[in-house]
Amino acid sequence: MPIAARSLMAHVEKLCQLAPRLTGTPSELAAAEYVAGRLAKLGAEVTWQWFPISKWQCRAVAVKIRRGRGWMDLPALPIGHTPSTKGVVEGELAVVEYLTPDNPVLRRSRGKVVLVLGMWGEDPADLEALAKARPAAALFLDDRFPSAELVQDGLPMGWVDKLRVPSVTIPYLEGWELARAPARVRVSIDCVVEPGEAMNVIGRLPGSQPGAAGVLLGAHHDSVAIGQSADDDATGLACLLEIASELAGLQRRRDLWLVSFGCEEHLSVGAEAFVRDETRGAARLATMINFDSVGSLLGHTVAWVTGPPRMEQWVRQEIGKLGEQVSVGPDVSPYSDHFFFTAAGVPAVWFYRTNCHAGRWYHHQITDSLEVVGPEAVASVARAGLALARGLVQAERLPYARKLAPAQIEHVRRLEQAMANWPPTVGGTQRG
Repeated sequence: MPIAARSLMAHVEKLCQLAPRLTGTPSELAAAEYVAGRLAKLGAEVTWQWFPISKWQCRAVAVKIRRGRGWMDLPALPIGHTPSTKGVVEGELAVVEYLTPDNPVLRRSRGKVVLVLGMWGEDPADLEALAKARPAAALFLDDRFPSAELVQDGLPMGWVDKLRVPSVTIPYLEGWELARAPARVRVSIDCVVEPGEAMNVIGRLPGSQPGAAGVLLGAHHDSVAIGQSADDDATGLACLLEIASELAGLQRRRDLWLVSFGCEEHLSVGAEAFVRDETRGAARLATMINFDSVGSLLGHTVAWVTGPPRMEQWVRQEIGKLGEQVSVGPDVSPYSDHFFFTAAGVPAVWFYRTNCHAGRWYHHQITDSLEVVGPEAVASVARAGLALARGLVQAERLPYARKLAPAQIEHVRRLEQAMANWPPTVGGTQRG
């Protein structure tokens, strides 16, 4: 395949210069404008979709612990959309190993500062339990990453009003030492939470077969509030742009949609907005191919397929022809932009690259920089994505049915209910 690593990395480097690309901020807009400009140069019809969000920015955060007669600073980052402390709050430390409504330690934590092992998972009832306990503040340890690094964590946009306790993350190993010798803790947070807007950039390269179901390639331009977010998701956008460049001059039977989503980091708000928009939506799509965090220097590339078994077989066959190191398998996940498409009945492929059981050791950390990106790893994913996209946009008939496997439909519905997302709309087979 002709895609070159140097061309891909030029996009990654440009997007890193605009970081952090926190949703609702001028830097996110600048990243979206860069993508829109590149798509327009390829001859795509480019439109913008704006949607409301709750945006946030942190002006100051500090955590101090008392050791003997003095106070020591502790590294900390605010949880996205946390309420402010309105000054400094102070309290004894309470170690909470389970953030659940039935935890007696949590119930006795009023006025204290709680040290929480782990995050809140997929059940908003845990955040409700935290609010009901009324601690002065909460220090979270993201137990996916047991290191000395700070992790920037946030909330699904629909859960923003459920976080009613001022909350930060501290490094896992700092929390370990704090639990070893509990102390008094002071916390001050000054954050601004206000209504805002984010955006999707939508490009369309029309096909020659009227009425044929189209193919959508997606990645996201927003990021967390720290670092360059080089892998998450500048690498995915680079794949989208270079694949679009290869397909722009190709004879296509089907429409090719090229979408850079906003507000992915708060549970794919931009993707949901696209799917819900009846003038665009998902009804006319055959497949969604998602590129999210695909550039780890060392790792395992996976192509997760949410679709019928025949689709998984076809994906494995097409990628196998290239000789790339890509593992193909079935999966349902709510943690990237393809989820809302699959909830609407659109089969999807998610290209992703892992380097540890938690995903990537630098996830949402300052270390997600150009140094962790492997140019050839990005190029490998781009070549695989190009093979799938080209095969689909040129196909007179799709090589698989436009439907999800029954077990996947059931899984999608369970996730929607557990995570308080919009009601399930998964349908049956659609004609391609």
